[in-house]
Amino acid sequence: MSEDEPFRYLSVAGGPELYLVTGEGADGEILQLHEPAAGSQSVELVCGGQMGVFPRRDLVTREQVHSAVSDFLNGFPDGLGESWSVDQ
Repeated sequence: MSEDEPFRYLSVAGGPELYLVTGEGADGEILQLHEPAAGSQSVELVCGGQMGVFPRRDLVTREQVHSAVSDFLNGFPDGLGESWSVDQ
């Protein structure tokens, strides 16, 4: 990473069908990809070697992960979009 890169990291955990995607922007904001229409039922998923329980809306599909990684590597050319939440 260099000072002129707009984002610090993107993390993808879980699988093989659902994934948790988080990251950190250059200004220290915490990013998380969501699928709001998926609902809030609980889903068990192994992330970082630990079993966790997540609302389904906080998990995304493989296709959404591919798109998010591509957007991240390209500096989010169209902005983050409504599927991303940003916390300071």
